[in-house]
Amino acid sequence: MQVFFEKRNIFQGIIAYVKGFENLMNVLPTVVRHSIRSLMELQEDVLIILDKMLYIYHYFFIVYIFWFFCRFFLIIMWF
Repeated sequence: MQVFFEKRNIFQGIIAYVKGFENLMNVLPTVVRHSIRSLMELQEDVLIILDKMLYIYHYFFIVYIFWFFCRFFLIIMWF
């Protein structure tokens, strides 16, 4: 009798898991649709932030290249 109840509990757990997965699959397209809509609304702000980040990165890259050439010419002039 105990084995029957254990198997029944396992099957109930599997059925609950499958039902939960079905509910997740039903809800998931709505979540994706809302997140895409939110991303489209935030797109302009994100592009502005990325533009500023790229500008700052470009500035540091120019400074780094300038520093590299200064060291290079100092080493050459030293010899």
